[in-house]
Amino acid sequence: MRRVTLAAALGASAALIAAGIAIAVVPGALAPGGEPAEPRLGLPGNFGVIVNTPSREASVLELDSLYARAAALGAARSNVYVFWNALEPLPRSYEWAQTDAIMTMHERHGMAATLFFSLVNGRTLGPLPDWMGSPTLDAVPAADVTAALRAALTRYPRIDTVVIAGDADSHFERYPGMLDAYNGLFGEVREGLADSHPGVMVGNAVSLDRIINRGGGAIVEELAHGDFVAFTYRPVNLLNEVSRTPQGAMEDMREMLRLAGGRQVALLEAGWTSSGDVGGSEADQAEFAAALAGLAASEPSVEFVTWYRMHDREAGTCEVSVPDAGGSLLATDDGEYSATALGSYVCGAGLLRADGSPKPSWEALASR
Repeated sequence: MRRVTLAAALGASAALIAAGIAIAVVPGALAPGGEPAEPRLGLPGNFGVIVNTPSREASVLELDSLYARAAALGAARSNVYVFWNALEPLPRSYEWAQTDAIMTMHERHGMAATLFFSLVNGRTLGPLPDWMGSPTLDAVPAADVTAALRAALTRYPRIDTVVIAGDADSHFERYPGMLDAYNGLFGEVREGLADSHPGVMVGNAVSLDRIINRGGGAIVEELAHGDFVAFTYRPVNLLNEVSRTPQGAMEDMREMLRLAGGRQVALLEAGWTSSGDVGGSEADQAEFAAALAGLAASEPSVEFVTWYRMHDREAGTCEVSVPDAGGSLLATDDGEYSATALGSYVCGAGLLRADGSPKPSWEALASR
């Protein structure tokens, strides 16, 4: 038996919480073939769920069961998170074991996938492969980014959208002088992928709640050079406490559409926590989940909505370390509190409880 570590259901918002999942890969454990779960229920075809496990370890059979359950709910898609340094340890030499395990599940259960490829990851660049050295963003070769993405898209036809910058608003707030260089690189990558994989859409992601809380909406226009504008969303204040009602959160969705300026939008990660420690509740989570599904079904400019996290984790197991945030809130005296609050938020963000029982939010989606 061999084990691989999967970066699954990480969350591009909140500086990509690296919740790795150790998967026990047992040869022959899965039957060949596999059909998409039928019938789909009432969820719109552009609504997805990030499939994560309730603990840090799971067998392939357990992971397969989780994807089957998500597909039976009606989830049409999920996200796959790829770190460039892990994917390409040597030039043009790729390590596929981690993504193969996840993408096999998408194939078996008929789910499309959004690839988050970590070129820009919040305030972090990369992490980039060691063989590249330590270049600044303006020195990253577009040809290398394009080659890695082409390899992934050729191997995994279920991927229909690619995001190469997550929480880009945070990155370019810290490094404003790199924005023009990034936009040039992005344009080259997008053009290269259009030649080889014309059906795949490419975009950038920003944090909607951060933009609303800090008033930084101009960055949306400055990064809106892709096939869509992607957003992440949590209904929180700068201390990671729930600060909206479900109705207020839907006002934020209307602000998202306004910021996009008529462009197509995608919610790369959106959700609500039921953790009472940060002001969440199961009732509010259910109301917002139903409203998001309604938005996905009724708003033509919404490419897709992906709910952040299928499963809760046990309270206290989602710790987040305080990074060197370069003057952001996490570097202040409130940093430890904010990080603890974020951990509480994440642990309660699932549609299912840690024991697998459905929350009202799951029932609200299942009953559509």
